[in-house]
Amino acid sequence: MLKIQAHLVHKPDDLRPPVCKIEKIITKPHDEFVSLAYHPYADYSFIAENRELMGNWDNNNHCLLVLDQDGSDGILINSSGYDCIRFGAYVSHVRDYIEREMERLAGFMMKNIAPDEGSGDISIYLDDIAEYTGTEVGDDSEIARMFCSALQKHPGVAEATPVGDCLVVTPKRAQQLGQSGLKLRDILLLGGMDDVCFVHESSADCCVAPEDLAMLTVKGRQDHAGLLAASVVMIRAGEQGSEVVLSGVEPKVMMDFAQAAANHIQAESMMGPCM
Repeated sequence: MLKIQAHLVHKPDDLRPPVCKIEKIITKPHDEFVSLAYHPYADYSFIAENRELMGNWDNNNHCLLVLDQDGSDGILINSSGYDCIRFGAYVSHVRDYIEREMERLAGFMMKNIAPDEGSGDISIYLDDIAEYTGTEVGDDSEIARMFCSALQKHPGVAEATPVGDCLVVTPKRAQQLGQSGLKLRDILLLGGMDDVCFVHESSADCCVAPEDLAMLTVKGRQDHAGLLAASVVMIRAGEQGSEVVLSGVEPKVMMDFAQAAANHIQAESMMGPCM
């Protein structure tokens, strides 16, 4: 039997939940997180310290988000001026969602912030992260730590180091990427590949779109194993977005795959909607 935990509403007029704006993220050890979930109406010092961040204004619930240090679940808290949880919600897998958002933000900033002409490093300021997320971001905050971790996973980043009110990012150079053993299949696992094109080192016109690769089934991945094993040489800015340059694969292999993907999309469109 499949089971899921949820609060059911009696005769609801609208099942859409209200908007909750996360003002700050706090991580708690697993035992403290569980205690909070089981005893929400007790007074907590961390709620008292952040009371001014919580409340209801501009048609939004302004909340703290408490994450389980050893898990992916979280608890949204609106204390409404008290030291306990006056309004709260248990949110499963919310850490996974935030980490995906941080990876998308890391990709966006890596693409849009120009490197320093001298060092070649990229400076990403905490104020910019706060403006984008609408969340309190201090140099010791959980959101800054999660964003730094997302940057370190980015295929174009060699190192990301917190320095005062910013994160200093050292991009990977072409030689570093070529020697890293990074493959096309590794890039796909990262997700957040919007506005990215995979191009052959010999010609930018020989390219594959990420949405076509995302359609591959298990059988498709086996059939196109040679393409997925292509080596990543560099990541650079292109006219339409970021370009991931590939080597170790024949241009014809990429062109054949792109044509097969186009044929598949055309065939599906001719079939019309399925009943």
